[in-house]
Amino acid sequence: FERISRLYGVAPRLGFTADVTRDGRNILFGYYGRATEPISLGVAADYAQVEAGQTRTYHIDPNSPAADRQWEMEPRTITGGKGAVRVDPNAKIPRADEITVGARREFMPNTVTSAEYTWKRMSYDWDDIEINRIWDPSGTRVVDYADPNFRNRSVIMYKTPESPKTYQGVVLRSEGSPSPKWEYHASHTLSWATYKMTETSNPRLRRFDQGWSTFDLRHYLRLYGAYYIIPNLNVGAMFMYRSQGGDTQTRWYYNATSNGRVNQRTPAGTTTASPNDPTGIAELRPPALTQLDLAVRYNVFPKTTKGQRLTVMLDVFNVFNTRTVTEIQNLDLADFGAVNVRQRPLRLQVGLNYSY
Repeated sequence: FERISRLYGVAPRLGFTADVTRDGRNILFGYYGRATEPISLGVAADYAQVEAGQTRTYHIDPNSPAADRQWEMEPRTITGGKGAVRVDPNAKIPRADEITVGARREFMPNTVTSAEYTWKRMSYDWDDIEINRIWDPSGTRVVDYADPNFRNRSVIMYKTPESPKTYQGVVLRSEGSPSPKWEYHASHTLSWATYKMTETSNPRLRRFDQGWSTFDLRHYLRLYGAYYIIPNLNVGAMFMYRSQGGDTQTRWYYNATSNGRVNQRTPAGTTTASPNDPTGIAELRPPALTQLDLAVRYNVFPKTTKGQRLTVMLDVFNVFNTRTVTEIQNLDLADFGAVNVRQRPLRLQVGLNYSY
């Protein structure tokens, strides 16, 4: 048994609620909380898996005549095996801090409206950092190795760099059941999410690992309503509008050492620039998603029939059959920018539920 690191953390939680008018109709609230991760089973499992096996990657010159092509005698990259994975003995405990404040008011019986603001910061998450390769100034070619006994080998160090990820969001919401016949929910979330990698496997390209994160959705609008036309027949509708994050925001270029498209040549952002300009910002952010769903529920048996209920259900998803792009080719290939995935099309679902 070997103790590699010891983590200790405190996770306080504080909150308040104030009934301003003392009638339960006007509420102020707020809280602060910290969550920690003292034990990471994922790191332990990966550590054992990397040491258990070894992979060697050899290259050939694709431009040489076919009859003369030969594999390199020395492997270009060796991953895994004894000594190829380590854990930082000075690791810090991963944490997430969150602050939320808001107000809520009942403006009609059984109907409330509210506004709240949330700030969240996540830091010191576990990350596997390659520590043996020394890159050229462009960050595209390995020129040396930190450990002369591990030439051509990849050495992974599990560390907890600060690498902060932040989220800010404002939620405006109204919901309730103004009468026994109908209920509704309406909300709009305006949010921003950023990240900054303070330590990466390729420090020459660290300037690209920052900016708007893939969770930077900005706008999220949800509308829902349901109404009982007659006691046994309920109809409902739900509408959603959501900005999409920058999941395909960076063009990925080929790196021979890693034998894959892992190099970013443009930082993340929201404006357009040349994909090869390291001082610019380029992004392929998919367009916003909109969707309308409908639902009908009919109870064949009255509620008073010995507790039995037979419900016929009809659901229609994506009523207008919108086919918004949800994924774009972001590798440096001939089809860069092509559509990979679209929103699921119009769907109809019929069901029968019996309960007693």
